[in-house]
Amino acid sequence: MIASEILVTGASGFLGGYLANRLADDGRKVRVLARRSSDVSRLNKDGSIQFCYGELEDLNSLRECMRNVKTVFHCAAMSSDWGDERAFWRANVLAIENLVEIAKESEGFNCFLHVSSTDVYGYPMFPGDESRELKKVGLPYNESKIEGEAVLWRAYRDVGFPVTILRPATIYGPHSMSIVKEIYDHLKSRTMLLVNRGESPAGLVYVDNLVDAAIAAADSHDTAGKAYDITDDEVVSWFGFANTLADRTGTKRPFLNLSESIALKCGYLFEALWRALNISTRPPLTRHAVYLFSRDQQYDNRKAKVELGYESRVSFEEGMNRTVEWLKSADD
Repeated sequence: MIASEILVTGASGFLGGYLANRLADDGRKVRVLARRSSDVSRLNKDGSIQFCYGELEDLNSLRECMRNVKTVFHCAAMSSDWGDERAFWRANVLAIENLVEIAKESEGFNCFLHVSSTDVYGYPMFPGDESRELKKVGLPYNESKIEGEAVLWRAYRDVGFPVTILRPATIYGPHSMSIVKEIYDHLKSRTMLLVNRGESPAGLVYVDNLVDAAIAAADSHDTAGKAYDITDDEVVSWFGFANTLADRTGTKRPFLNLSESIALKCGYLFEALWRALNISTRPPLTRHAVYLFSRDQQYDNRKAKVELGYESRVSFEEGMNRTVEWLKSADD
């Protein structure tokens, strides 16, 4: 393998792909970890990105991929409102344990930039800042992200492991399958459901803005042992997001609405039924989805602005223009 300084995990996914491409465009030495079955067609094809095939669960292949790496951008995760708890643990906890173990062996290793989520706060009624205590609420994504962070914080306390954590709220943009494409599909099928009329702020962060924050945090000499909540400055409700998406794609605005209390009861019943029947597909509604659509996600980004120079470079207007352009091209 050629000399490399940066490893990006999750580069075949949404955020990781943007991050790997940006780093390569900046002239940095970038290596991505991917399965051989992964679709890496979005990544630069000019030879500026080195591909290393392996698995985060396989220490041998991971050790080879980590050779000469000084910085890790860990974007890989199982991010879903439904799935097997063991799969969440393997992707969001075990993978981090393996990366930390090997990074500790790497001479000159200087930064582990981990992309977490504001979900670790447990979906409170009102958002706060990074001083808020992390809270488990019985959902596998929330709990596995907390446990993944715990691995990194222990390594920082025990051996001074150089970890920095970003906690974005709702990431959107072109190639967003779990937020943009899913909502768009529900709009087209007239099954888009709002909770509490969609009044809650979505806590949006455009993907390029998050990439800015990640690179700034990794380049800083004073972010080790710190966490940063990342949201864009503009406050956009789920009502505003869904209606903007509908208007610009020529679909009809959502008309279905439930109160949070009824939606949570429905989510609980669907989950219980799906587990009892051992159904692997997602239920029509989950508690996780209800929390996301009913709780204020506009977390305070002032720490990132002060310490990282973070700013919402891409506005909501421009972000939606780019997003809708992608959706339309994907439909062609």
